[in-house]
Amino acid sequence: MVSRHGRKFLKLNNYIILFAIYDIITSKRLDIEIHKVKGHSGYHWNDMADAIAKIVWHSIEINRHVRQFCRIVLESLEENWTAHWCYLNNINKSRCDNLDTNNILINFIKSSNNLLPTVDNLRKRNDIYDDVPCPACRDHEETLNHLVICAGLEQAFLTAEKETIDKIRKYLKRFKCKKSVTINELYISIFEYRDPAFPELKQRNRQELLRGLISHTIVKKLRKLTSKRIASRLSLKIIKYFHEAFREHVWKPRCKIMNELEESLHITPQDKCKTSRTHKEDVETQRMIL
Repeated sequence: MVSRHGRKFLKLNNYIILFAIYDIITSKRLDIEIHKVKGHSGYHWNDMADAIAKIVWHSIEINRHVRQFCRIVLESLEENWTAHWCYLNNINKSRCDNLDTNNILINFIKSSNNLLPTVDNLRKRNDIYDDVPCPACRDHEETLNHLVICAGLEQAFLTAEKETIDKIRKYLKRFKCKKSVTINELYISIFEYRDPAFPELKQRNRQELLRGLISHTIVKKLRKLTSKRIASRLSLKIIKYFHEAFREHVWKPRCKIMNELEESLHITPQDKCKTSRTHKEDVETQRMIL
């Protein structure tokens, strides 16, 4: 047991209670033997709650401080909007003076606001897409939520992530960091789901980056690896590099597959120009969104 006079003792959770227990043991010179008491076992509703928790748990081991782990999860739900607006301003610099810049700006705005022409968005304008599945996997409905975890685009996303990491490493060489940053540290810091404790964050992690957002957790990790000034610049570069890699390795191939699917379903350019819905409920849904 850590000495009660040591600084480490003060950093323990519930150390006041531990002080009291320590004083009782030492003052009464007790020999103690610790046993784990399964106080909730054998009760129907507790057993049911445990069974449900195990389903969600997915056998993920959390070999770290529990409170710190919970803090990381909570902070990952909060985004740092500063980098988002900085990147948006850097794209057009108050005006779009060429087609390439215009295309990048439009694609970024659509990505940020879930306005990319995924199948679910196309259905809002045209009923010919009502029975069209995800063009990449042909097994699910294509939404932005599905796009980032689609099995047919998984390799494309991994390629985009690798390109992002490679560019960040190259960018980091311009600065004198506290220590050498490894590839694994960058992967775990930027793509949080790569951490064995957070595999369930894949969808959210990719969605946020696709929307041009970075969580406070990512920024904190980058500050520990580098510095506050460098982390601020890295946040901007991460959004830029990931968005560029997404367009090149994920979105363009996906659009090519979509065109092939439309041809096989005999969907003509004239059909795609129709913008009226035949289903009243979809029109009402659009009105609610607006």
